[in-house]
Amino acid sequence: MDASLAVAQIRIHSLEVISGQNKTGSQETLSSYTRDFDERLAKDLELIEANFLGDLEVVKEARQLSFDWSVKRIELSELLRNGKKDEARYFLKNQAGLIYVELNKKLEYIREYSSKKAAILAAEAEVDSHRVHLKFKYLITVLFVFTGIAGGVTLKVVLGQLKRRDDQIALEQEGIKHMAHYDVLTNLPNRALFYDRLKQALSLAKRNRSELSLLFLDLDGFKKVNDSLGHHYGDLLLKQVAVRLMSCIRESDTVGRIGGDEFTIMLIGSEKREDVAAIASKIIESIQIPFDLEGHAVTVGVSIGIDRCSALTATENDLLNNADMAMYESKKNGKNQYTFFTRAPGVNDEEWIKFDAIHHIGINDLDAQHHGLTRIMNRLNSAILSDMPKQELLDQFDELILETTKHFELEERYMSHYSYPEQHAHREEHVALMNEAKKMRECLLSGDKKLNLQAIRDWLFNHIKHSDKHMADYLLSHGVS
Repeated sequence: MDASLAVAQIRIHSLEVISGQNKTGSQETLSSYTRDFDERLAKDLELIEANFLGDLEVVKEARQLSFDWSVKRIELSELLRNGKKDEARYFLKNQAGLIYVELNKKLEYIREYSSKKAAILAAEAEVDSHRVHLKFKYLITVLFVFTGIAGGVTLKVVLGQLKRRDDQIALEQEGIKHMAHYDVLTNLPNRALFYDRLKQALSLAKRNRSELSLLFLDLDGFKKVNDSLGHHYGDLLLKQVAVRLMSCIRESDTVGRIGGDEFTIMLIGSEKREDVAAIASKIIESIQIPFDLEGHAVTVGVSIGIDRCSALTATENDLLNNADMAMYESKKNGKNQYTFFTRAPGVNDEEWIKFDAIHHIGINDLDAQHHGLTRIMNRLNSAILSDMPKQELLDQFDELILETTKHFELEERYMSHYSYPEQHAHREEHVALMNEAKKMRECLLSGDKKLNLQAIRDWLFNHIKHSDKHMADYLLSHGVS
């Protein structure tokens, strides 16, 4: 039964008893019926108050009005029992009726809220089928339990009972969404969001024949700070670096942190090479100013690589790769300087690992991480072919292992959250790949460079092509993008 309908029916039956129109009923029948309704409604409203996720004050007010209306109906019954029908009619209209109107308003709020919530859940089902499926299972359970309870306002309200829970989930979802696109430490766009913005900006630059420049930055001396003072101070340094970088650019530009002490900057509409160079110089000067880390004075530098969109065929991956390689030229030439990309000296382009559209699996943050791993391997490839000192090679390889570990952790969170049926086998492959990485590091130590490069290339792309692509198809079918 709909509770407000039942309230109206009781009022109608009361009028019928007063006027004598109800030939089959009586005052005693009405009293029995209303007492039974009072008990059911009181129980329903108690349950609603314990579980309803809308404005609980409205539910409390409905409970009080329900009680007040019961008291008024007792007074009405006394008038009828004493044969005072005119007074009973007046009492019903002007005293009990006022409470009836207010009670109905409260019940109407509950019903309207529930209806809107049902519509929200239906809309959510389109964008988040997994979460809503879990809610739906909960909803069915609640409906099953409540079906046996009369005073069917509960059945109308049950969809709304998820309100407080859903508000919390909404906040968590917003937080998750923010975390998925922004670096937790610096609040700058992370690798995935920066990559997406770069892709859009590059497309616009090509269409408008405008300029776009990409700066790839790596701090000089950050590892020393992190090792000597600890990660807490390293994090403080990164936060302050982010603030200084933001102060060096315009509102139309974008700064991102793509991992560790690496940052990227996208300059929109930078028409002259000299303008870009001026911004790079400004960044270097800004970073050179000592940082105050809770009383510790720290000085670091920054090496910058720059690439500019100069060809209609250039891709976002090309810009990132080229700027990355140019940054390493800055490192090799003394650090704390900027270098424009021309061509990575001593490196055969055909040896570089190309990460393009055919390697995309369709999950934005995973694709961004895959591309980041590719850049690290390209960097390692360049270092090996350029006969870089062994310790620097090992440092770069360890960076590859660290970023790969983070990537595998993200994949495993996806698999666990969306109940990927082959997650056990996929995790086992992760373990095997990390064991292979240790062997490749041993090869690097032994000087078997060429074999190691080939192993690294196969190690990444075989995993993406087979395991990751299969997993991504499953995630895409469950609403992940």
